[in-house]
Amino acid sequence: MSSTKFNQDLNVTGNITLSGNVTANGNVILGDADTDSISLTADITSNIVPNTNVSYDLGTSTKTWREVFTSKINSATGDDLDIHSGSDIALYPTGNVWIKHDTKLIFEGTAPDDFEAKLQATAVTADRDIILPDASGTIALTSDIPTATSGITNDSSFITDINNTLTLTTQSAAPASPVAGMVASSDGVGWDPASDGLEHLNVYLNNAWVQIA
Repeated sequence: MSSTKFNQDLNVTGNITLSGNVTANGNVILGDADTDSISLTADITSNIVPNTNVSYDLGTSTKTWREVFTSKINSATGDDLDIHSGSDIALYPTGNVWIKHDTKLIFEGTAPDDFEAKLQATAVTADRDIILPDASGTIALTSDIPTATSGITNDSSFITDINNTLTLTTQSAAPASPVAGMVASSDGVGWDPASDGLEHLNVYLNNAWVQIA
């Protein structure tokens, strides 16, 4: 097979059509302005590796890729993997969202500062389902429950009989000095925290009465 060799620069004006394989030794520059375009019809059969670590981007803030199809996203530098969005970040898995063991979900809070709330599961010995109720409110912690020091005594709210059966009588006014964990029954008339005119069982948590029954 014959070949043609050029020992000097080759400038071509017009189109070039090549049949067969093309091997380019040395640096390759494609286009001289962002008005030029490159169309790839063939598949990529090698890695695409940047020349310098953490120096180049895919797309820009004004020219973004529409979708990325991949099986993994890794932060190989050991730094945090940042995901930024001008709106919500939506996850639509067909299965579960897994979080590696001994890791935590960290919430910044209502204002950025040096303190965060961290959520983590303890050592799990079996599959557990934690179901959030269909309601709005604040989650109470075990630290919100006061420790009893003297037991329950009879008064106008609590009545215990000889069998230690506890009866809670309704009240027409909220207790004057409630403490966290206090339970009281509202009559729905003089005292109606649920605003529905019905009797309810309430517990005092986070400086507010919360209906529990």
